[in-house]
Amino acid sequence: MTMRQDHIELLEDKLRLWREAATSGNMELRDYNRRCAEALEECLHHAIEGRS
Repeated sequence: MTMRQDHIELLEDKLRLWREAATSGNMELRDYNRRCAEALEECLHHAIEGRS
């Protein structure tokens, strides 16, 4: 199953939010937000690659 473009755009928006929270968010959650952003970025990379 391939991802629809609107799903990819929503996940890219979430990735931006997690990246921002990893640097300016709650200090206790910064590491969690950074790891979430890294994981989502990897998933998006594979999803976009699969569409090509």
